Amino acid sequence: MKVFLVGLPGSGKTTIGKLLSKLLEWDLYDLDNEIEISEGNSINDIFNEKGEAYFREREKYHLDRLIQLEKNLIISTGGGTPAFHNNMDSINKAGISVFIDITPQSAAHRIYHSKKKARPMVKDLAEEQVVHKIQELYEKRIAFYSQATLSFQSGNQDSSIFADEIGKAILSHINSMSN
Repeated sequence: MKVFLVGLPGSGKTTIGKLLSKLLEWDLYDLDNEIEISEGNSINDIFNEKGEAYFREREKYHLDRLIQLEKNLIISTGGGTPAFHNNMDSINKAGISVFIDITPQSAAHRIYHSKKKARPMVKDLAEEQVVHKIQELYEKRIAFYSQATLSFQSGNQDSSIFADEIGKAILSHINSMSN
């Protein structure tokens, strides 16, 4: 079984993925990390040097590679992964997709104040511009995110409690599939 975490940048996919990995005792793969390791370069540098189209092709390649692995996995996708190359269809065919829904304002705040402020899409923007950019991304991507098997509204709750709630829903969904 594979669980795919989808949602805006800054929604907490990687953090929740780490917690779910411990909770379910499944391996976690972060799609962006897979690309960085393979390319020997940061996502930011890949975008700058080779462009978004190249990045999206590499993203599709690594997503398909992870889908083919014969083991239980949690895969933290990039924020744009579901919106390109029919990835959301591939994700839903391969396992359970989990949409971590966060308001664009909250995601922008997290991104702007995080150490990863150098994300390609927002690296040189003021906080107000980041909010606007994330709002635009949300509007473009919500149609893909809303195709997820399960959806959870992210708020200010403790990450461990939130991951536990998601983990229970995933296990319940798996049990219902086998009945």
